[in-house]
Amino acid sequence: MSETLTFRPSAAGTYAQHMITGHNDYTDVNDVVADGFSSYIGGGAGKSTYLCSLPGAVRGKVVSVRVYCCVCSQYANGTSYPILYNGSSVVRGTGLAFGGGWAFGGHNYAWTTNPWTGVDWTVDDLTDLEIGWESTGLSGEKDCTQIYAEVTFIPISGGGAQIIGLGAL
Repeated sequence: MSETLTFRPSAAGTYAQHMITGHNDYTDVNDVVADGFSSYIGGGAGKSTYLCSLPGAVRGKVVSVRVYCCVCSQYANGTSYPILYNGSSVVRGTGLAFGGGWAFGGHNYAWTTNPWTGVDWTVDDLTDLEIGWESTGLSGEKDCTQIYAEVTFIPISGGGAQIIGLGAL
């Protein structure tokens, strides 16, 4: 039976290309419930990534890493992507075309294998993994109010009770 743990941004990552009022802070997007324009990042096209302390509570076989984003845009142009960064390159999930009109909407993407190696995830792969959001498009503001990751894994089994020392009865 698999388990899923949710991880929210807990520190700045490598990319901070979305600025609102001169800052891009993980506290702008780590809400448990998306809070719209109360706290958000945004601007034009760019990438923003965050650290989440992903591997700490994950013990077992990693099944998937899913990144969620709650985004909106001024105009219907450009695309929003959940992204991962491993210290050397960014990978994008499937994009969502911006609809315009400042209406926030959520989307997500799940990586069922490590996108850099093409093989199953390991707990070690999660160390220093950054989650984030990328926006593209030529004009208008694009904003994000929430980013988080869910890691689904199959826990390590401790085995069952064992009876030792029974001979022929």
